[in-house]
Amino acid sequence: MYQYFNSEGANAKTRLILEQRVVGMLASTKTEEKQEMKHIDSLEYKTFVNKFNETYDNTLRKEQKDLLTNYITSFSDNGLGLKSFLNEEVARLKEQVSKCSETDKIKNNKEFYNNTQRILEKLENYKKTPITEELVKEVFYIQDFVSEVLE
Repeated sequence: MYQYFNSEGANAKTRLILEQRVVGMLASTKTEEKQEMKHIDSLEYKTFVNKFNETYDNTLRKEQKDLLTNYITSFSDNGLGLKSFLNEEVARLKEQVSKCSETDKIKNNKEFYNNTQRILEKLENYKKTPITEELVKEVFYIQDFVSEVLE
């Protein structure tokens, strides 16, 4: 198990899911009762997805839709999919915000440049921060910022 968790070839998401299951199995006792999640039928789910897509199809960017989708579905897998998505998205955003700070629009305005540097610091600190609704909102707004500056 040690070799698998520390190998370079294993997918990060798969390792996180497997690690969570192993820890859960080791920590659980037989006296615990399992809580059942309320089943949502496919018609109810499809209706929700269709309404969401109709409402936000033209107002949200693809990466914002992906973020919201991962956030909404994170309750079914204890947030592992969201953690994996955020790990990749934060890395992408760091790169994009760095590109933003190199644009003339940002470089020539000291206040904009300082704010961009604060965003980079915030992205760097997400490694140490637990995932909350507030963090998801911040990532959402950073995605907006990057799109606006680089368009």
